Amino acid sequence: MTQKNPPPVKREKCVFSCTDRLCQTLDQIGVPEDEKWRSLILYMRSLNDYDTLAPEQKSEIQSEVLGILKVRDFSAERYRAAVSRIEEIVSAPYRRRLEAALNEATRAVSEFERMVKARKKDVQQLENTAIDTVLREKEPEAIVSRLKSLFSEVIAALDQDTEVLVKMSRTDALTSLNNRRALDAYLEEAVAAAQAGGHPLSLLMIDIDLFKAFNDHYGHLIGDQALVTVARIIAEQAGEAGAAAAQEYFPARFGGEEFCLVLPGRNLGEARELAEAVRHLIESFNFVIRGSDGRVVESGIKMTVSVGVAMLSEAWSSSPAESLINAADMALYQAKHLGRNRVSVFED
Repeated sequence: MTQKNPPPVKREKCVFSCTDRLCQTLDQIGVPEDEKWRSLILYMRSLNDYDTLAPEQKSEIQSEVLGILKVRDFSAERYRAAVSRIEEIVSAPYRRRLEAALNEATRAVSEFERMVKARKKDVQQLENTAIDTVLREKEPEAIVSRLKSLFSEVIAALDQDTEVLVKMSRTDALTSLNNRRALDAYLEEAVAAAQAGGHPLSLLMIDIDLFKAFNDHYGHLIGDQALVTVARIIAEQAGEAGAAAAQEYFPARFGGEEFCLVLPGRNLGEARELAEAVRHLIESFNFVIRGSDGRVVESGIKMTVSVGVAMLSEAWSSSPAESLINAADMALYQAKHLGRNRVSVFED
């Protein structure tokens, strides 16, 4: 008599909504039947759907969860530690941008304080000189002329202070490139000009590959040196390419280890050529690490960048500047996904 296979056991304990096969696999590796652990596992499996996370962040989260599955430590303490670590990974870019913004604000406050002290000294000097002029000069015309000259000097100094503060508010403190605030303002104007004139506008999104690992290995001070060097290469290439094309290109630090290069008048093919030139220059550059005394500590270090390229599309009727940034960012993500140190182009 042929023995029939028993009917499948109906699951009672697994409170998580997932396929039977997945639940059985989780059972086999010992994942507890509760929502928190199974939610964590499925979160790791669906990371590719999260466009807000960089490839490095996804890899770190996956490594964290896979490490738990490997040792099968499903204690409450391990869960809290894992969630805390994942929160740290997800928030890292925002913390770096916040830190950069705070450093920029601190620099602006210090500079403003210096200006106020300098102008206070100028006003005191103006008061003393004005009194001395009134006491010495006998002719009213001479007194008025001298006072007008003194006030003109103070006004000129205040105008110069205003220019410095405006420039500071639009400049990244570390790299001296345009900052995100300046980029947003420029891009809005560039998009409007491109749409009105019917000429192309392209954008490069440039990201240093594996920069977190570089920072972890060499430290943040050395990481800052690398950021400054990469920024200089981008700015110099933008200046040379812009001069050759009789255009003024706009390099900016987007945040963290990401940079942008706005290219008015360049179509997608031309933008890709420039992106490859920037990528090649950074790939072939020999980075040097210097100590606090300026002495070379290590040389011949190599770094690479991935670049996303996008061109303004007529189809983007709503928020075209933001759409251009998002398109370049998606192309950058593709370059990272395909292995880094490469250029990818967004195709609408």
